[in-house]
Amino acid sequence: MTNRDDLIIQHFAYLVNEYGFRVTKKERDPRPNWNAYVVFESSNIGIRVAVEMNEVGIDMGNYSDTVYDWSDFRNIMKYYAPQIKEVYVLTRKTPETTWDDAVETQLVRLSGLLREYCEPLLRGEKLAKDEIKKIGKDQISGWFK
Repeated sequence: MTNRDDLIIQHFAYLVNEYGFRVTKKERDPRPNWNAYVVFESSNIGIRVAVEMNEVGIDMGNYSDTVYDWSDFRNIMKYYAPQIKEVYVLTRKTPETTWDDAVETQLVRLSGLLREYCEPLLRGEKLAKDEIKKIGKDQISGWFK
């Protein structure tokens, strides 16, 4: 069994190796199969990848903003790849798999989406914060209609 913070780093290693990001923070609950997160930062953007209750999520933002002001990856994908309808596809444990398998499947998918569709951000383009926040607000207001 791999520690989940190490698993995150493994699947997002291209951020460090190809785009010059650095790991600025990583934490994990010491119990097996529990929560973990890793923050990757470049000179322009921060990316927080978290595993919480066997679900993987990503938040992104300008490194100078607090992580609470960052945007959810699904809103960023609506800006960069609106044709992708389901960003988070949650994988569950089955009799043939483990929770680690389910988490790894999600990490593979999300690291691939980030790499394929968000390359301008990875190369250093500033986050289109206002436009992405508007997408997030539109999504939230749609929930209440």
